[in-house]
Amino acid sequence: MLVGGYAAIIALGTLLLALPVSAASGEWSPLGTAFFTATSAVCVTGLIVVDTATYFSAFGKSVILLLIQIGGLGYATAYIFIVILLGRKLSSGAQQTVKTGFNLPSVGRLRQVVLMAVTVTVVFELLGFLVMLPSFAARRGIGAGFFDSLFQAVSSFNNAGFSTYSDSLASFSNDPLVGIIMPALTILGGIGFIVLVDLWDRFVARKRHGLSLHSIVVLRATAWLLAASFLLVLFFEWNNPATLGAGPPGERLLKALGMAVFPRTCGFSAVDYAVITPGAYLVTLLLMVIGASPGGTGGGVKTTTSFIVSLATLNVFRRRTSTVLYHRKLPAGVLLNAYALITVWFATLAAVTVIIAHIEPFSVHEVMFETVSALGTVGLSQGITAQLSAASKVMLCLLMVAGRVGPITAGSIAFGQAEPDTVHYPVEDVLVG
Repeated sequence: MLVGGYAAIIALGTLLLALPVSAASGEWSPLGTAFFTATSAVCVTGLIVVDTATYFSAFGKSVILLLIQIGGLGYATAYIFIVILLGRKLSSGAQQTVKTGFNLPSVGRLRQVVLMAVTVTVVFELLGFLVMLPSFAARRGIGAGFFDSLFQAVSSFNNAGFSTYSDSLASFSNDPLVGIIMPALTILGGIGFIVLVDLWDRFVARKRHGLSLHSIVVLRATAWLLAASFLLVLFFEWNNPATLGAGPPGERLLKALGMAVFPRTCGFSAVDYAVITPGAYLVTLLLMVIGASPGGTGGGVKTTTSFIVSLATLNVFRRRTSTVLYHRKLPAGVLLNAYALITVWFATLAAVTVIIAHIEPFSVHEVMFETVSALGTVGLSQGITAQLSAASKVMLCLLMVAGRVGPITAGSIAFGQAEPDTVHYPVEDVLVG
């Protein structure tokens, strides 16, 4: 249901974007272009094969904006929100679909999470829109500035990376208002609605004495990632004249903040990623792989997965037989899911990267940047997306869908569900390492 729903919305988006009214030229758009753009919008990725700012009309951009909003929240979330407003009973299928989409352990808090997700999305997008409106209105007037501010606010919170400007955020690299608000919206959308519910219950409603273990891990992992990536970007790019080195210190810091935040599944760019240093390239790849947090609008293997696997690996070196996190023992099933997710993620990435690198005339590091960006639903590019063949673009679309619903969910469709274990076998060790 989850994958089928996204496929149906992508199909509808493709038809709408192919219409002459969606193109600035007033002509029919190629189905391939419309399909890639719709997939990228629904999967909140941001990879593009045409310039969004100049190719699409106001209607086409509005369709992209709607697809981003549906993709960021999840189509089932919007459906359940309407059902809740109408006072109707939720079907078990819809509950399970949203549970999978949000990575919830159960459907117990489903109603609360859905209501909070919609409320938080509207509030933060509205605040971001209002705060940034003066900056965009000063550039293009109140009419166009109104739409630009709304578009950028929605795209930021949903970690989509689409922009109504051809250079993304390059022209706003010295605007502290836009340079701070958009990364802030990206972070808030990426930490996940489950964490936002916990924060509300703890600090606003005063319903609980402490945060859940999940929220603690997400918040601490996010803080460490932001601090480390910001410092590493400054170290590698400070003297690079093609990125940070040519501007004044304030502009360099704003660009570095964007380079530390946006690769974690958002995809906005204030610099040309084709000319970054090798060190910054590796940092960016790592951030795209890790991505956002479960239950949020971003992709990647997720902060919690990376944190748990790192801790479990460290425990192996320490000869510990269990994984304890903040005085809580993690179940074996959580570790198994984390390692399985990373294995599937990198296996999928490696397979598609090898295939595209074989059929395209680009270097492996250029192709890998695109495939990591697609599977991580990031949207950053080194400028080769539009030059890829139709087959490669289809593979990128499949990666974007897999990244949006989760590689485990996508793999479950391919392999099906196994029968429950009815036979128990004796245990025997196998040497590892």
